[in-house]
Amino acid sequence: MEQLLAEATERTRHALGGSRKAPDLSRLARDVARRAGVTDAELRSGRRRRAVSRARQRFCQMAVTRAGVPGAAVARFLGVTTSAVNRSVAGAGGQG
Repeated sequence: MEQLLAEATERTRHALGGSRKAPDLSRLARDVARRAGVTDAELRSGRRRRAVSRARQRFCQMAVTRAGVPGAAVARFLGVTTSAVNRSVAGAGGQG
């Protein structure tokens, strides 16, 4: 049973592109920023302009909940605290 489970997990990993260790946060940041009409530099800055804040929240939500990146890794990428990332993800639940 354990062997079957391990084989199924490996097949799923291959099917989902599991050879990558982590999603490319830089690419995701560029995409989110472009769609929000801000620069990726603004996304990674401490700016509090509404469009930037919303883009940052969207980025956190996508990176953590959809791509499965740990909040701490997202926080390091953005230069914010893990708590800020977690609040962004939790606050995004009712939006979108």
